Amino acid sequence: EVATPNARPGRDGSGEIRVSWDEADDGGNAIQRYEVIAYRDDFEQKETLSARSRSFTFSNLEGGKEYNFRVRAQNAAGWGKQSSPASATATTPPGKPRVNLTVSEGDVPKVAVSWNDVDSGGFDHVGYEAWYSINGGRERRADMGSGNSASFEVPGLDPGESVPVEVSVTAETRGGTSTGTKTEHVSRPIPEPDGLKITPEYGSNITLELDWNAAPDISTYKVSWSIDGGKEETDDYSSTSAVLTNSDGPFEPGQKVKVTVQSRAPNGATSDAHSKTHTIGPPPTSTTPSNELAQVKTYFRFFPMTGLS
Repeated sequence: EVATPNARPGRDGSGEIRVSWDEADDGGNAIQRYEVIAYRDDFEQKETLSARSRSFTFSNLEGGKEYNFRVRAQNAAGWGKQSSPASATATTPPGKPRVNLTVSEGDVPKVAVSWNDVDSGGFDHVGYEAWYSINGGRERRADMGSGNSASFEVPGLDPGESVPVEVSVTAETRGGTSTGTKTEHVSRPIPEPDGLKITPEYGSNITLELDWNAAPDISTYKVSWSIDGGKEETDDYSSTSAVLTNSDGPFEPGQKVKVTVQSRAPNGATSDAHSKTHTIGPPPTSTTPSNELAQVKTYFRFFPMTGLS
């Protein structure tokens, strides 16, 4: 009589259980074939395998369910006894990661990626990978950090430019993979000019000279101004200085002039405003130049006045 082989089930992949056994003692007659059976409740699957087979993998099993397995061998004397039942639970793919994105704005925005621990689906180890694409471009692997985290930079943006960034995090076990994704728009802010100075120049008409500090990667500035809260005038300048004249008439002492300077991005958007209000003072009083006074004193020293009593 052929001996009974011993069934050893083990998890192989998602919904898969691999059953293995040792060669059965043939009792003096060569083994002709093996039969392996998987069953639970109202499910049963039988497979007949060659004499050289030592394992079989059952697929499409329901994840999270326990299955029983038996093996028997056949030789010329007939089928031997079935092995004692051995059991194993079918596995499922890991859970889908929930992806969170945190964007740090700057000239080169940075994106921090984090995700939750997922259900391993019955396996001991879960591996993770994070990938990203910028504006529909090719996928790149993010820099993995400690724990469930990763990060990457979004370089090459113009001031005011905004692009979609898609991030995918894949959890992987021997039971399969699951991927969570998230999309976020990442923008480079428009830098604000600062250091605005307003200097009046007094001539036949009063003009106001403006100067401000350049903002990074900005070549055009929007300048707006108004007198005593009245109508606002606006113009664009390609430098960090401007001269204002009043199109409705000359500036006058006592007027309050509010000036606002904004950076204009390549896409036409403008930065937050940098404003300053200046009250025009009276023109400086004319005085006799000191060299003319010196000439008068010299004249009287050499040509003293006479005939005074």
